[in-house]
Formats: sequence, C-alpha cells, structure tokens
Amino acid sequence: MEKTNIIQMRGITKKFGPVTVLDNVNFSVRQGEVLALMGANGAGKSTLMKILNGIYTPTSGSIELKGLPVAFHDPIDAFRHGVSMIHQELDLVENLSVAENIYLGRELMTGVKVDRTAMYAETQALLDSLNFDIDATAEVSHLTTAKKQMILVARTVSLSSELIVMDEPTSALSFSETKALFEIIRMLKEKGISIIYISHYLEEIFAVADRVVVLRNGQVVAESDTKDCDEQRLVEWMIGHAVERHKVKQKDFSASPEVLRLEALNQKAGYVRGIDLTLREGEVVGLAGVVGAGRTELLRMIYGAEELESGTVYLDETPCKIDTPKIAVGHRMGFVPEDRKLEGLALIRSVGDNLALPELDIRSKAGVIDRSSVKALIDKIVNGFHIKCTSPAQLIGDLSGGNQQKAAIGKWLSGHFRIILFDQPTRGVDVGSKSEIYDMINELADKKVSMIIASDEIEELMDLCDRIVVLKKGQIVHEFINDGTSLSKTEILEKMVG
Repeated sequence: MEKTNIIQMRGITKKFGPVTVLDNVNFSVRQGEVLALMGANGAGKSTLMKILNGIYTPTSGSIELKGLPVAFHDPIDAFRHGVSMIHQELDLVENLSVAENIYLGRELMTGVKVDRTAMYAETQALLDSLNFDIDATAEVSHLTTAKKQMILVARTVSLSSELIVMDEPTSALSFSETKALFEIIRMLKEKGISIIYISHYLEEIFAVADRVVVLRNGQVVAESDTKDCDEQRLVEWMIGHAVERHKVKQKDFSASPEVLRLEALNQKAGYVRGIDLTLREGEVVGLAGVVGAGRTELLRMIYGAEELESGTVYLDETPCKIDTPKIAVGHRMGFVPEDRKLEGLALIRSVGDNLALPELDIRSKAGVIDRSSVKALIDKIVNGFHIKCTSPAQLIGDLSGGNQQKAAIGKWLSGHFRIILFDQPTRGVDVGSKSEIYDMINELADKKVSMIIASDEIEELMDLCDRIVVLKKGQIVHEFINDGTSLSKTEILEKMVG
C-alpha cells in the first residue's frame, strides 16, 4: 500500500540576489520512510532543508504538511508543526549542561523556578534509553565532538517530531556509535516518524535509507528506491560523471631526507605517550585509530597547539622547540584541523582573507602588504582548487561546508609550506570534492611536500598514504607499509580494535 506524503514541497525556487540556488524543486517525503537527500557541495541540499525548517523563505513555491498548506516563519514554528532538524554544525551552548541543552527553550518548571532535578533525571533516562554513555549533568564544553553529536540526536528524539532532518549526523561518530544511531533511526521509523538523511558517506545511504533524491546545481536530477541503484550510479547522478578510485603507488623513501622526527613525545596532562615517528621528504603517513585514540592530539602536539610534557621534535635532523602554531608556520608547516569552523577559518572574513592569511608576513615589505602578489595567490588557489564562491570577497561563512573545507586546505597550497598536517581532510565533502582533495594531496607529494593524515576512513588512508601508523589509547601500536595492493582494511581494523 502506497504511503501518504507527510511533506510535499512544490516548485521551490530560492535566489540570493542574482544567484539561483534552488530552481523549481519538487520534493516529497512519505510517512515513516528514511529519505536520503544527496548532492555535491553547493547543490542546494542545506538551502532546501533550511526552507523546510523555516530558516529561509523561498523566493517562490509552496509547502504542504499532511496535505495542508503551511509556511514556516522560523525553526520554532516548524517544530510546533512537528518538523525538527539536526544541523551539520554543532549548535550547542558549550557552558551549559547536557540536560540544559536538551531542554533549552522548553525548561521543566516548578512554579517560577527551573526544575533542574527533573530535567537531569529525564535527560539521563533518555540518554540511557538510547545507549548513549553521557552524563546528563556534564558541561558540554568538556565532551568530545562525537558525544556532542549524540546530544543533538538525543535532543531531536526528545522533541517527539514527526519529521526529522539529519544533516551529516555521523560525521564525528565512531563505527559503533554510527551503528547505534542507525538502530535509533530504525526505531523512529517503526513509530511512523519520517527522516530526511543527508550524508556524504555513500555506504550509509544503502544501510539506512529507503529512497534517494539527488540534487545537482539546484535541481532534482534523479529519484530512486535505494534497492534499485548503487554507489557508482549515485556518484554519476551527483557530479555528472564517474570517479575513479585513487591508488597509492609504492615508493622507496629510504634515501629521501628526513624532514620531521618525533622522539618519545608525551602530552602534558594527557594520555598520548611515547610517540616515535619519522616523516621523510614527499612521504604521506596516515594515522589510523578509533575515536579517542589520540590522533588529533598528536597532530596538535606536532603543531604547537598542544603542550608537551617531554620529548623532542626534530626538523631536518635538528632539535626544534615548537611551542605555538605561529612557530610551526614559521618553519613552513601547515595544519588543517578537524573543526574547520572553530579552528581552521575566520568565518567573518572573506575567502581571500582566509587564503592569504598564512603568507601575509612573507608577502609584505616593511609592514606593507604586496597586494598584487596576494591577489595572484588568492586567484590561483580559488581557480586551481575550484572553490565555488561569487568572488574572493565573499564571506567564507556563507560558503557550503565542502567549499569551506577546500579553503581550509587551500590556504596551505602556495608552495611555500613543506609539511602539512591533515585532521579528517575530507569530512563533510562530496565525492567530487573528495576526488579533488585526493588529487591535490598526490600533487603535493610529487612536489616533495611531506604530509601526515588522520582519518576515520580506512580506505582513504589506504588510497593516499605510503605508511599507516595505528594509534590505540594514545600510543603507536603498529605500522603498515602500504604497497597499494597487499594491505587490507581488515588488517588495519584488527590493530585498531584488537
């Protein structure tokens, strides 16, 4: 029996000035289904969902909820109608507790006072029912990114919504946490709740979604039951052409000069201990490990963003004290952090300002910036890395997540930097942008740039890295040489969790 539509969006068009972001989009979600909304970065997915959630008003078009016309004026209005959204950005109040975040704006009251005891008890019961290992009384700022993501899921579940939009909900979750989320989604579906699921991890779509709708350049280009399509066809719908998988080429670095060496590195007031690691010219080393294994902390220790208790960092076989990121940049070292919005970009500045920032010192004389040199650098990176923006003067905070990630990487691509550290370089980007990032990393390696890459995607490390180092509980437990043929995902996973 055909299920009825809970939501029907007809002829949705959205323009920002002269730019058309959505063009006559027809989109529907059935009662109790999981619908995957797919598309490359900038295809219009987030804009369409923000219209559904009342954040944006469409330039033209209409929305029907259960067959009746509606016009949401803001997210609270959408929520009152049973529509809620988990955004890709972690929209939490860091200095409040987990319970206070979940009940924000709808606090439990006893008379005129907030009943925190009841809020803590009900929140803990909710978290326990979802099998989330989180203390309801904990301050959010003290939690990991993965647990913050889980709080957003719990908050949405607590709202008793009939339609939930999940935008990249697993981007910071471990394999086991992702499986737990899928179980929650199945539970919600059994209760008749509809879910719009947005993810760049294609394997997730086939694990959790009933149907898929694909946007490209602001238009619907395909719609299919997931059982009737595959990953290759999805990729072609999303970007208009097939993408070949990258493969690392076996190289011998034994004669290559050493550019970085870590000896007995210990994190101050932390659990990353006894790290010995060498990086040679043009080599790409991968860091594998489960969430919390210490990969991010290690990269931050190298870059001077995490304080060392003991140990020595050598650059070109010479001991070097790197206390701050500024010192690291002075040694021609770049860093693409895991959280691009918090640490990788200045969101209130332009695309051009962000791309030029690391090199303003070397492109200045007597304190005066060489503007022609800076402009040439910005244009080269924007055009060469295909950063989609109206112009380099556009605020970087207005770009799609994938294009922000390109900019966070692009600012290190001038050729000046010889060591680049990547923490989750392709998180939140589409398959087309991921392919471009892979090409860029391979080109940098060919130009003798040395790189260390931390990634949750084992296949990514296998496709890009000459060596893969496995971290577990803050220590290196194994190292694989990657010849591009004999190494298997299972071998790496066994070392990560075994």
